[in-house]
Amino acid sequence: DRLSRHTAELLGFVDRDSEAYERVMAAYKLPKDSPDRERAIQDGLMHATEIPCRTGSSAAEALRICEDLRSIIHVNVASDFQVGVQMLQTSVRGAVANMRTNLTGIKDPAARIRYEDMILSFEQMLEIR
Repeated sequence: DRLSRHTAELLGFVDRDSEAYERVMAAYKLPKDSPDRERAIQDGLMHATEIPCRTGSSAAEALRICEDLRSIIHVNVASDFQVGVQMLQTSVRGAVANMRTNLTGIKDPAARIRYEDMILSFEQMLEIR
C-alpha cells in the first residue's frame, strides 16, 4: 500500500515532465528581444528541474520501502521484485541526468546549490544499493 502512492505519483510525473519540457521550449521560442523571454526561460528551467527532482525523491523513497520489504519477499517473486528495484534505480538515475541537463541553464545560485545537493544525495543513495 505504501508503494501504491509512489506508483501513482511516478506515473503522474511522466506527463508533468513532458509538460515542463514544452514550457521551456515555448520560452526559448519567444523573440530574443522580448523583455519576458529570460524570465520565462528561467521559470521554465526551474519547473523542468523540479519535476525530475520530485521524481527522484519519490523513486528514492520507494527504494527505501523496497529495502524494508526485501526480507519478506517470497522466492517465487524475488526476480520480479529485483526488476522493480532496478526500475526505481533507473528512475533516480534518469532524474539526476535530467536535473544536470537543466542546471546548465539555471542562473539562480541558491536554486543551483539546492538541486546540486539533491543530485548528490540521489547519487549517494544509489552507491549503497
